[in-house]
Amino acid sequence: MSDPLVSVVIPAYNSSRTIAQTLESALTQGIAEIEVIVVDDGSSDDTAEIVRRSEDHRLRLVQRPNGGVASARNAGIELARGEWVAFLDSDDIWLPHKLERQLELMSAQPGCQASQGSAYFVDDQLRPLKLRRCIPVDDPLLTFLRFQNLPNAASSWVVRRSLIEQIGPFNADLVILEDWEFSLRLARYASPLCIDEPLTLYRVHPGNTSRNIDIHIEPGFKVLQELFADPTLPADVRAHEREIYARFYTMLCGGMFRVGRWGACAAWGLRALRTDPRMLAYMAATPARRLGRKLDARRAGPDLMEHGGPA
Repeated sequence: MSDPLVSVVIPAYNSSRTIAQTLESALTQGIAEIEVIVVDDGSSDDTAEIVRRSEDHRLRLVQRPNGGVASARNAGIELARGEWVAFLDSDDIWLPHKLERQLELMSAQPGCQASQGSAYFVDDQLRPLKLRRCIPVDDPLLTFLRFQNLPNAASSWVVRRSLIEQIGPFNADLVILEDWEFSLRLARYASPLCIDEPLTLYRVHPGNTSRNIDIHIEPGFKVLQELFADPTLPADVRAHEREIYARFYTMLCGGMFRVGRWGACAAWGLRALRTDPRMLAYMAATPARRLGRKLDARRAGPDLMEHGGPA
């Protein structure tokens, strides 16, 4: 097969419950010139067997010892032959026009090397729970540092392969937030396109690693400390250092609130306010933001199915 236009990299670990739907969403994209690389990261279930059932010649399965999601993605990147690399986690789903739409919009902007779109958060029956938007902004690095405008990294990113070779792949030393760190580098060196159109489904379920709040703490500090220690960081970004740390503490506060750990929630909230008192207004507006996302998802539910979303 000639080199594909897009290489789709799917890291998978014990993903037998979801991998079939994920694969289908990748292989039924409107663009046929793709390869789909599934990296089975040491699964102990029948993930690999389910992947092998597909007879699509564009699908490749790689099995390796468990090394973590970042390492698995990097293994897929090393095998990628496409001009573009797109990432898809094994429990997420793409809408049928996802790749076509992103490539279309990037081609209209000469020099554009990366893009992402908005995302629906869905339950196990793929019913919309909320809509997280990816809004075009003038300074993507600052918004990403604020934990904004990243509705479904990494499953939303489409990146030119030559750019990944330039800035480096995912940081395999991070047990989590490796997608955030990668997104920060994209924002810093590529001015990525943010598309205010839902293109992916993020499946919410008990196995989401994002629900484990404690494992975010050390990687978050590591990413921020290395970034602000970089002497080449633009001065206009460095000027927001206290705010960025306060946003990180606020994120941890909100995570602890969602899992009912009230003491830890209060501790991180107080730390955020001591670092930057302006976080009080942000915290106070949180319920309204969450309600708005839920209402957006309810309005979007029928439209999602009408436009080819999984039933």
